[in-house]
Amino acid sequence: MCALLAVFAQDSLSRPEFEVASVRPAAPDPPGEALPGIFRGGPGTSDPGTFTVRFVLLRDLLRRAYGLRTFQVVGPAWVNNTHYDLNAKVPPGATAEQLNAMLQNLLAERFQLQLHHENRTHSAYELVVSKGGFKLKPSVVQPVIPEQNKPILALTGSKSFWGIVPRRGGILIVGSAMPVSGFAGALESQLDDVPVVDKTGLTGSYDFQVEFANDRADGSSLPSLFTAVEEVCGLKLQPTKASFETLVIDHIEPPGQN
Repeated sequence: MCALLAVFAQDSLSRPEFEVASVRPAAPDPPGEALPGIFRGGPGTSDPGTFTVRFVLLRDLLRRAYGLRTFQVVGPAWVNNTHYDLNAKVPPGATAEQLNAMLQNLLAERFQLQLHHENRTHSAYELVVSKGGFKLKPSVVQPVIPEQNKPILALTGSKSFWGIVPRRGGILIVGSAMPVSGFAGALESQLDDVPVVDKTGLTGSYDFQVEFANDRADGSSLPSLFTAVEEVCGLKLQPTKASFETLVIDHIEPPGQN
């Protein structure tokens, strides 16, 4: 019986697909709902048999499926401002790579997605160690490194995370047990998604708290993001140009009820 179950699981993953999946337009985010947009469950978590996301942008589903960042997804405007809920059952024994393939297949089927990949040059920032030297201390928390060292918002169920906290007249970026590439991702989120490339060569994990002026707030006494990064972290953002793989959407449609 065990052998038969193993064969069934292997066959079911030859073209990776969720056992059951629903993806629907999200209702408006209710007050007090914690961490909308966070991906929960799946291989490598405490709940490997389910994969759920609430109130996530379609753009971010595409980013997750293909392992890309925001600026690497190019498509119609509604992809960047339409939210969805996703609930799926993951086959036993699925890997993280197979989960992403399942998500790709789901998007192709439900959204009639057609796309191609190309390299495009983007304005970017290099994150380097400043002349005054690196100032962050290694984290005492055991890190959980993201797949392929990609920036992430949070790793649910671990102590590795970064987040954005609005403050009066300012914004606080806070993180725990993150590689510098994770900090680069946090900075990217505050720079209108202009890519930030980690060129520090640092391989450790760090805790960080960086507070800076909100450009939309008048009269703030806080430093700019660029100044705060250098003063607090000993890092510097340098303008540059860089080529990145880009996912270009040729055709996509909102899904029906499913």
